[in-house]
Amino acid sequence: FVRGTTGISRFRSGKGMTVEVARAFAEPYQSSARRAAIRDFVADIPLEAEHPSMAALNEVAASVSNLRVPVAMLWGPGDPVFGDAYLDDLRRRIPQADVHRYEGARHLVLEDAPAAVKDLLMWIDEATRVVQTDTNQLEMTDVRPITHELQRRAGESSAAIVEIASGKEVSWAQLHRRANALVAHLHSRGVVAGDRVAILVPPSVELVATVYACWAMGAVVVVADAGLGVRGMRRALRGACPDHVVGIPAGLALSRTLRIPGQRIKSGQEISADANQIFPTPPELNSDALVVFTSGATGPSKGVVYSYRRLCALRQALTDHYEITEQDALVGAFAPWIVLGPALGIASVIPDMDLRAAESLTARAVATATARVNGTLMWASPAALRGVATTADQLTNLEREKLSSLRFILGAGAPVPIDVLRVVSALVPTASARTPYGMTEVLPVSDVSLSEIEAAGLGNGVLVGRPVEGVEVAIAPLDAAGFAGAELTTSSGITGEIVVRAAHAKERYDNLWVTQHASAQPVGWHRTGDVGHLDESGRLWVEGRLAHVIVTTSGPVTPVGPEQRVLRVQHVTGVACVGVGPRGIQQTVIVVVAPARAGVAPLSLTDRVRE
Repeated sequence: FVRGTTGISRFRSGKGMTVEVARAFAEPYQSSARRAAIRDFVADIPLEAEHPSMAALNEVAASVSNLRVPVAMLWGPGDPVFGDAYLDDLRRRIPQADVHRYEGARHLVLEDAPAAVKDLLMWIDEATRVVQTDTNQLEMTDVRPITHELQRRAGESSAAIVEIASGKEVSWAQLHRRANALVAHLHSRGVVAGDRVAILVPPSVELVATVYACWAMGAVVVVADAGLGVRGMRRALRGACPDHVVGIPAGLALSRTLRIPGQRIKSGQEISADANQIFPTPPELNSDALVVFTSGATGPSKGVVYSYRRLCALRQALTDHYEITEQDALVGAFAPWIVLGPALGIASVIPDMDLRAAESLTARAVATATARVNGTLMWASPAALRGVATTADQLTNLEREKLSSLRFILGAGAPVPIDVLRVVSALVPTASARTPYGMTEVLPVSDVSLSEIEAAGLGNGVLVGRPVEGVEVAIAPLDAAGFAGAELTTSSGITGEIVVRAAHAKERYDNLWVTQHASAQPVGWHRTGDVGHLDESGRLWVEGRLAHVIVTTSGPVTPVGPEQRVLRVQHVTGVACVGVGPRGIQQTVIVVVAPARAGVAPLSLTDRVRE
């Protein structure tokens, strides 16, 4: 038993404890007499109702729910015995518990995740003192239910959602009826307010109707993007512990293969319901509404929880900043924003593209989609905009005219190359090409137009504009060792971690108490993990990721500024500024990528880069 338990850690991905540590675990048990306690505790685990321990353990299990003390659960989700199903059970019994899942940790959590010792001491410190609360809540005026616009327009026959590829179009009345039918169906399958519902349905009318049915019931929508890959989706969805999985047949099959918990409900079924049925009582604003996952680009994907209040604040931020009215229509080449269309009260069109491969979007597809709903807003990822830019020369003059109704083209999700913005702006001169800055935890933070970027010129980083209304931005200055301090400043020209506060920021990270605690310092703010500075005009410049800061003998160097300057050198198409060597004496190294057919780079290239 001891060898098996330590072996689980020893051989995990070739890492884990050393042979010496494993031997130390076994040292107290060198004789059968010394192993009696192991034998007895295993024998004490009841496997049948008549077992002598069963009654006592049932009483303990029932009494756990009566605990009124702080509880921490530091969990190893890779444990082959005590997996996430047990964590989910404990969370239901002790809902006030603070949970942190250490990805990769197995049975011996403290061996697999040594940081858990420090984290536990920090948690005890927090639990035994008065916890600071955010006394400066940001103003939020729009607290109508997130389903309000769908209900308000329930009698309208105009288009609510159009799928260009399938030719499917549904009116507001039809979308409302479908959502109502799904409310009744999901309720009949046992879905109730507070339940977590993982949705494995491609971007479509059915996805939107399912999301709004869940929100009408007060359920928590769990969405994991296919871009995470199979392993990433497995980690994300199992970590979220859904109560139900709604999906197309392929999605349900995948959920079984990945051993995602929860009952499975097939989507797209024909369901009858009264068109005049009224949605249930709106959920509590502070209850959870959505779990969505980060991209995983800087580590394991994290679940980000939004409450109904936060979603309403997001609706307000978008409506106010982009002056959205019901006369607007959204060309959605970015799945999350297709879902938000009904919340904003505007029609949405899904272009003919593979949303799993954003670069498949063409300029012709955008023109067709825009003309279908007289689109005024387009929201796309940088990859999708690149697809538009590379196919722009294929458009006829008539197709170009179809794009003239657009007033905003928004590229978000990652930095948008300025050359892509230029091509898109030239393609649709009537529209303002803009790139909002933000992240899964809060978007938008700021917003900048192509004309503002060009007018600002080259700087130390990428200009991402002024904070949108209702967002506060501050900087936690870097010290000489490249770490961000606790104090915040809004002074210009000081480089540090970008820290933001907004009513539409995340509620918390899901089952990641330690990560949430570190990210919410000071209380009520969100540490983005990005570094940058504010200029004299109050505009924000992003200089890179905090984890990528290079610490030299002369102090910290942020990578984006040098990268932007090197990209201006002829023959350079890609660049990375990295640090080599121990932190504190790192050497700054520039890695450049030349065009694929350039052959051997010119000998003078190094000199040009150094300049």
